[in-house]
Amino acid sequence: MISLSKYCFLFFLISLISCDKGTNGNDVLLAKVYDSKLYQSDIDSYLKEDTISYNKKQFIDAWVRNELYINSASLSKADRKEIEQLTASFEKTLIIQKQKENHINRNLVTTVQEEELQQAYNELKDNYKLKRDIFKYHLVVVEKSHPNVLDIRNFFKQREFDAFYESLDDEIASKALDSTQWYHWVDLSLKLPIDEIGEGDISGDMNKIIEGVDHIFFLRIFDYIDKTEIAPLSYMKRNLENAILEKRKEKLIDDYSGKLYQSALNNNKIILN
Repeated sequence: MISLSKYCFLFFLISLISCDKGTNGNDVLLAKVYDSKLYQSDIDSYLKEDTISYNKKQFIDAWVRNELYINSASLSKADRKEIEQLTASFEKTLIIQKQKENHINRNLVTTVQEEELQQAYNELKDNYKLKRDIFKYHLVVVEKSHPNVLDIRNFFKQREFDAFYESLDDEIASKALDSTQWYHWVDLSLKLPIDEIGEGDISGDMNKIIEGVDHIFFLRIFDYIDKTEIAPLSYMKRNLENAILEKRKEKLIDDYSGKLYQSALNNNKIILN
């Protein structure tokens, strides 16, 4: 049985298809109701790979029933007038939205300078208190059968990290060596043996060797911020960039609206009583 959300989605697509009855050439005819025809390309053009999965039989059945409603419709003048008003209002809304989008796409500067980020961070950082501990880590997983496992272990244990990283070859099981990204415990826990280490064990400047069944896990925590502290700029960078861009968009639209208004006013296209 089709779910309510999928039904609404299908009804929306069917409404679009019902308004688009072009010539389909040699396309595969799926159904016909009175003078309306549904072709395979009608479905393909609206349901791409990234849309929800659908049952073709249910879709066709819904389209047929939709067309029957339309052909059997007996609307009063008041009903038709209401539909025309709603259609006109919806069309205007779409035109306005598209015009704003086009103006933003043509004029928005998407580059955010470091000075802007720092200024935004200084203004907003009190609102960015952490809810969970965050940290940066490196994690190297080596099979116990690796020929250099003893050297790798010794370099790590002695904190000879330059030699440790240089000893990692292509036969290493896995490496997570990003030094810029902040993580939460849940991100790291998925990569470690179950019950070998807990969230409470994590701390700054931590170097731990964890023995698995067939692998050895070398975990290095080299930057750590407690959840009671304010989030650093590097952690909030993406949110700050988005906030800056949203402000730019708002200003672009405000300036554009003001420009249109003033131009129309100067040319006597606006009359206010």
